[in-house]
Amino acid sequence: MAAEPHRCLAHPRGPWRASAACHVPAPGSVRRSAVPRRGAPRAHRPQPRRPPGSPADRGAAQGHLLPRGGGLPPPIQKPSAVEMSEMSEKSKQNVAHGLAWSYYVGYLKIVLPRVKKSMEEFSRANPNVLACRETWKLHILVPLSCDVCDDLEKADSNIQYLTDLTEITLTRAGTKKRVYKHSLYAIRDEDNKLWHCAVEYATPLQSLYAMSQDECAAFSREDRLEQAKLFYRTLEEILKGSKECAGTYRLIVYEESGEAETHFLSREILWHLRQQHHEYTVYEGNHPHAPSTTLNSTELNLQISKSDLPQPLRSGCF
Repeated sequence: MAAEPHRCLAHPRGPWRASAACHVPAPGSVRRSAVPRRGAPRAHRPQPRRPPGSPADRGAAQGHLLPRGGGLPPPIQKPSAVEMSEMSEKSKQNVAHGLAWSYYVGYLKIVLPRVKKSMEEFSRANPNVLACRETWKLHILVPLSCDVCDDLEKADSNIQYLTDLTEITLTRAGTKKRVYKHSLYAIRDEDNKLWHCAVEYATPLQSLYAMSQDECAAFSREDRLEQAKLFYRTLEEILKGSKECAGTYRLIVYEESGEAETHFLSREILWHLRQQHHEYTVYEGNHPHAPSTTLNSTELNLQISKSDLPQPLRSGCF
């Protein structure tokens, strides 16, 4: 027999209910029936099926949330591969590009305009040492391996330190009387003839080498080679456009051979010195052949990435 319906005492005018009792919650309390018990399944309301390809499905696939008023927000278009490549080239977000500009602005632009004056002062005191004015330049070594030796005499026994040129003293970035100087070296050739020049490494290459040794930099050996080539190309372009540095430098870029050669570095420097002597005077006899490792900007094959998209630096340290 069905239970007799009765009126809820808390709501005397309310509807008739077929329940056993009517519970009136205390003020501020929460009805237990409103909170689902842990582990209890919730009631599932079946959702109406939408035809495939509907606007709602397309919005969800693109990661958009549908507004309450209906309709789709305009989708955010991602840049294409070509646009990404163009943005990367325009922004010049490369390690080597920043190093080249820092090297020029913070060092070469300061010292190069004063190199010839230092050479001239030394030549007046030693007229037989720097006979060829064409070599009155700072010879900057750019090894693509980024292997920079702090002591040139240890790198090649045919390179001997002679003396330092006149120091340049400036106040820079809060440092009083900061000293800039260059070292003069004597390069011995195969006939025991001495050639003299101011020579030093491009110091930012040490940073590239150190990055390839540090796991935190995620800089692989291949990245280092590509960035070294880009560093040379960028530095060459910067110096070519600098009126203050015209005729005051000589970039010596080279790639070391796999075989260990005792006098590899001295031969590289000697070839450039002979070329400058030939430009200054008529060279008698056979012209010296360029070493196979000597490179110029047109011979450097820069392949920063194999696809149109900029590639992340890889962590292939060794």
